[in-house]
Parts: sequence; C-alpha cells; structure tokens
Amino acid sequence: IASLICGLAPSAPLLIAARFLQGVSAAAMLSCQVAVLSHQFQSGPERGVAFAWWGVVFGLGLGFGPVVGGSIASFATWEWVFLIHVLIA
Repeated sequence: IASLICGLAPSAPLLIAARFLQGVSAAAMLSCQVAVLSHQFQSGPERGVAFAWWGVVFGLGLGFGPVVGGSIASFATWEWVFLIHVLIA
C-alpha cells in the first residue's frame, strides 16, 4: 500500500510520508523474517543454511536494488520505481 501511495503521490509531503511508512514496514518485516527463521530452524546445520541463504538473498537485494531501480527510472518514469513493487506483491 505504501508503494502504491508513493507511486501515485501528487506532492512531495505525501511522498515523504509514504516513504516513512515504507521504512517502518520494512523494519517490521525484517524483524519478522529473523524471528520466523529462528523459529522454523531451531538448531543444527539447517539453521545455518537457512540464515546463509537469507543473507545471500538480502545481499543480492542490497547490491542489485539500486541498479534495477536506476534501470526502471531510466526506461520509465520515477513513479515506476515504486509501482513495480505493487505489481510484484
């Protein structure tokens, strides 16, 4: 919902408020991801593998996210950087 608001924001204050909402939501999702992995894989090598894969995916997102976002902004408008999340979700 926050990504949709960002993509359709008609003013800078609304865009800033929606970005704040995105940040709060991302923080909540991040803490839930760690909690779910910790609960699902409580001990042993499976837990290490699960957290390793989580770290790989997280790192790939951090590394390639700006490149993908820049490409989207180059080929479409800046609004699509946010609206693409709506389509993916």
